[in-house]
Amino acid sequence: MPSAYTLALLRNGPRAEWSRVAPYASDAEAIAAARRIAEAEGRRSPEPVSLMVGRSAEEGEIAWLGGWDWDVEGVLCWEAQEPQDTDAI
Repeated sequence: MPSAYTLALLRNGPRAEWSRVAPYASDAEAIAAARRIAEAEGRRSPEPVSLMVGRSAEEGEIAWLGGWDWDVEGVLCWEAQEPQDTDAI
């Protein structure tokens, strides 16, 4: 059964330019789709862009998996989100 994933495009700061919720069969499928979008957005923009990927969690929370970063030189790379230790709070 597909899960809901959030994709959020960041350009010029920490606020998302846009975000979308879409169903994907797995984390890998969501990450691959985000890669294609990040590459397309990066090619259109003279600025660096990031596309964050997260899986919907309980009560509207998002478990961020990581993000694709496109720099000004046209290099695309994946940066995984570090797991957060909620027991340490």
